This record gives sequence, structure tokens and C-alpha cells, in this order.
Amino acid sequence: MTTVGQGRRQRMERWKLRAFWTWQSVLVLWRQPEERRRIRRWVRELRANPLELRSPWWSYQMVEVVGALLEPGMRAFEFGSGGSTLWLVDRGLEVTSVEDQPFWGEAVRNATEGKMTLLLEPDGGPSYVATIGDVPEHSLDLVIIDGVARLECAQAARTKVRPGRWVLFDDSQRVEYAACSEIFSGWPARTITGLKPGGGGGVGTSTLFQCPPSTD
Repeated sequence: MTTVGQGRRQRMERWKLRAFWTWQSVLVLWRQPEERRRIRRWVRELRANPLELRSPWWSYQMVEVVGALLEPGMRAFEFGSGGSTLWLVDRGLEVTSVEDQPFWGEAVRNATEGKMTLLLEPDGGPSYVATIGDVPEHSLDLVIIDGVARLECAQAARTKVRPGRWVLFDDSQRVEYAACSEIFSGWPARTITGLKPGGGGGVGTSTLFQCPPSTD
């Protein structure tokens, strides 16, 4: 028998689900029926804090794809810190993140208990992009571009990735980031659109580029 409290919770769940429908989410669920298994989790996590989730705010599919590629000891560099930073640290990666919001960056570092390198560049300009300059060529296993000046960061990161390793460019569907495919011309790419936590319409698109054997 359903109690009054259970009935109220069920009505609230249905209300929240209706409230979060957007044309993007409807389109994803229509084109990708397998995404329907994530609906309950998606509704629960749309208002979540990324530091509480300890997970990237990419589509759930992309999180699964990237997670299957990672191994402890790999080196990651992030333009923009957050839930992804904690997620990488929890998987035993060596993580460096550059952040233009000092308060947020310190909150992320504290959440990792100092198990990452934080570079603060509040101006978010050329010095932000240049933080990757001291990284040796072809030494990184993963670069995540999810902050400011994304196209400039992509160009700067191109030679820093080891052959066979990856660059994840978040929000790659945006018109202002269309040139990312030109920057990584010749790199095998996989673009995924799917349900994601953290609002923003509840749908995320990102592209995973793989560095080819020759990076010339």
C-alpha cells in the first residue's frame, strides 16, 4: 500500500521530471532510447553540486567512455576545475588544473585534500592559456578544455598530448567553438550528446579527440 508520504514523493518526482523537460532532452530521449535508463538519476542530479557528485558535468555517456580509458598514474591537465578534478584524482591520476576563479579553485583543491596542482590565473587571458606552456611536449594522457578561452587553450594543448591519448573539448556544439575541429584536424574524434547533471538544459555535448601517431 502506498502511504501519504510515498504518494507525495512520487508526485514530486513526476513534477520535477516535467519541469526539466527541454527540447534538447526530449530530442536526446527520442533519438537515444538507451538514455531513458538514466532519467531517474538525471532528475536527481540536475540540481547537484559538482563537488558533492565528484563527477564531471559531461554527458553520462562521455563519463563512461573516458572512464574506461583511464588508468592510475596517468597525467591530466584541465583548463577549468570542478567535479572532473575530483573524479580524476579519485581514479589515481596526476592532475593539474588551471582556474580563473580563485575561490572556486581553492574549494576544488580542498575537496581533493591537496592531491592536485592548482594554477590560479584570475585574469583568464593569455597567462591562463600559457599555463600549459611549461608542460613537456607529448607528455599528457588527457587534456580537458572546459574553461575560458577554449579555442586558444586547444591550440596550446595540441602538442602536449601523447600519441594515442586524448583531448576532451566540452560544449563542442556551440557555434563559437566550431573551429575546435579544425584545430584537431586529422585527429580521430567522437562527439557525444546525452543527459548530464548540473542543469544547463540537462543535456551535454562534448568531443573526445585522440592524438594520432604523428602530431606534425
